[in-house]
Amino acid sequence: MSFPVPGTSNDALVVQATPVRLTFDDGPDPRFTPLVLDALGELGVTATFYCVGRRALAWPELVRRIAAEGHEVGSHTMTHADLSRLDPLHAIRSIRDGRRAVESALGAPARRFRAPFGRLGASGKIALAVCRLEHDGWDVDPEDWLPEAKMGAIALAVGSAGPDDVVLLHDGAESPRDPRCLDRSQTVGALRLLARAPRADGS
Repeated sequence: MSFPVPGTSNDALVVQATPVRLTFDDGPDPRFTPLVLDALGELGVTATFYCVGRRALAWPELVRRIAAEGHEVGSHTMTHADLSRLDPLHAIRSIRDGRRAVESALGAPARRFRAPFGRLGASGKIALAVCRLEHDGWDVDPEDWLPEAKMGAIALAVGSAGPDDVVLLHDGAESPRDPRCLDRSQTVGALRLLARAPRADGS
């Protein structure tokens, strides 16, 4: 897997061999998940998608497309609730319902899990233990979820990731405070920018 590393400007990106792991949260989204999948196809890489349960039930065909194109599918709770703010019983229900919804859409087990906002708290830790799941975190957050995020900055952040780093990106936005965050165009654009970047070997 190869990604650009930063050059002298947002347009000066050169690809070098840097194995990183791309992950996407808060989908599936009927508008942007297909575009993200198309862009990943252009890049020639696979990723892990952490799907919100109620979105998976609404658009099961997208969950199946994610898997059919070689990507991993994980769960992201049923409604994107902050587990650290729930009591343990509600945290368990949120995780279990979300996983079951994703598995129903997928037609296969979904063994990976990521907590919304990356927050567990005491309740989330108890719930994970009960559900026998591990939490998948990340190493690099390009902050593509911010309303003012720009594709060049996102691409540079991905390109700056170290070997084997896990990168957090978003193909959807679940109940954002700012409605501009519903538009994932900058993330899609960043992936396409990476796909167009020249390679260090001149290819």
